[in-house]
Amino acid sequence: MLGPTLRIHGYSLAEGRASGPTVGNFRWDGAQYRVVGRATFDVAAFTVVPLAGDDLIIQSRSSRPQVKGIEYALARKLADGVFSLAPIDEADADEATRARLCIKSSSSSCRIETSDALLAFARASAAKPDSKRSLAVILGGREH
Repeated sequence: MLGPTLRIHGYSLAEGRASGPTVGNFRWDGAQYRVVGRATFDVAAFTVVPLAGDDLIIQSRSSRPQVKGIEYALARKLADGVFSLAPIDEADADEATRARLCIKSSSSSCRIETSDALLAFARASAAKPDSKRSLAVILGGREH
């Protein structure tokens, strides 16, 4: 979706200022984008799925061994190759949606196990302004 190779510059946003960049190089392997070399942020691999309009769902796997499972984020296209990122947070959904779709476990108050749950929580997060956003600038289309 984003090209065969990507170089991503990530910036943290706080109090109206950006810090960074953290940089990662990724290559599409037919199923996901896998880190090439060592990223300065903790993503080993990720996939991208369209949500609606300029919004995408990012599903990532951490490069930190202590982080198990999949993490989800909402990416909103701001311009060509520029995305605002925010975590998909079940707290953005109403209580009835959380009660219906959250799977509780010993390690999580809300584990996402179905695509319906992921879509519901992603839509709820997309509808809320989020102060915890970061910025990704994606360079692609050539080997790095």
